[in-house]
Amino acid sequence: MDCVCGHSFAKEVLERLRNPQGNESGSNDCDGFLLVRNRDYQAFLASEQRVLNAESESERLRCVSESAQYAGNVMVCPQCSRIVVATATSEEDGLSGSYRRED
Repeated sequence: MDCVCGHSFAKEVLERLRNPQGNESGSNDCDGFLLVRNRDYQAFLASEQRVLNAESESERLRCVSESAQYAGNVMVCPQCSRIVVATATSEEDGLSGSYRRED
């Protein structure tokens, strides 16, 4: 996912995975939040519980994939401070995009 200013959140995540001790600036934080629709919250919690109760790695991965269908992201772009929203159903709901605070 990219911000309209050009910042790539995917590149940032890959860098953190490659270098978990921190990047060049000494920080590996991304201001981001999990986004789950109210109507999907109970199903999301149930799917997360199935992840915790999974008895094998393959079952756990299947459950994680199930949980991911409910999850979107809200992130703050470190370059331009826009709020970047990606909903779980972004192609259907039209809510995804970036938003800048009005001064």
